[in-house]
Amino acid sequence: RSPILWINSNCDTPSNRTEYMLELMRYVSVDVRGRCGNPSWNESLAIIDPKKLASDKINFVKQYLFTVSIENSLEYDYVTEKLWQPLAAGSVPLYLGAPNIDEWLPCYNYS
Repeated sequence: RSPILWINSNCDTPSNRTEYMLELMRYVSVDVRGRCGNPSWNESLAIIDPKKLASDKINFVKQYLFTVSIENSLEYDYVTEKLWQPLAAGSVPLYLGAPNIDEWLPCYNYS
């Protein structure tokens, strides 16, 4: 099992995240779930009570040290569950998204 998880069910996005990930996966192992990765995993989620989906997803993400969190779009203030769920699970989000993410989270430049 890889220490990195990527859940992707929207394969064609303005952020071009699929292209980023295909390049990354040339160098490191990534577990891919969702319609764009492992469709059988996505189908298994379909039988879950929708009210429990978020908590079940968070429990799944807990298994990974890192979760790739690339938003559909790279717009100001567009911050979704792709960031919050890994944080709730204790997985470090590898985030690409809102250019003003520092207004949403405490971000520090240690250089």
